[in-house]
Amino acid sequence: MTALRLVSSSTTDQGIDRFNPAPVGESKAEKVKRQARERKQKQRRKEAAQKVRAEAYHMPAMTFYGGTVQAMIDVVAAGGFEESAEAMTLLAHGSASLARKDPAAFAELFAPVLVALSLMGADLAKRDSHAFAKLITPPSRSEDSK
Repeated sequence: MTALRLVSSSTTDQGIDRFNPAPVGESKAEKVKRQARERKQKQRRKEAAQKVRAEAYHMPAMTFYGGTVQAMIDVVAAGGFEESAEAMTLLAHGSASLARKDPAAFAELFAPVLVALSLMGADLAKRDSHAFAKLITPPSRSEDSK
């Protein structure tokens, strides 16, 4: 007769538990060691998943209006993206890469945005100093990158 034991599957990133047969003829000491090993593996997977979730940055919902909506439609169409979220992600990564490799080109690309930010920066600093600090701190100097 084969006993079933609950083990964690490493085939998915969700850590779904599944049943596998226990080894035949396993001694009590081996069983205790195996169970401790499986518990520790499950704990490590859980901690790794928690770390990934903790490092995720969640943006609040964004509202786009006329010109921005059309700009996103144009970017999605030009890039052949399936979703606007994919375009936003790649725009963020592309602009970050451009900022690292060619700061002058980045400044030229974002000149209108940077001017607007400098105009509204004083108002934002008054309303929300934490948001203003995140806005003006370069990614290389943020606390998260240490």
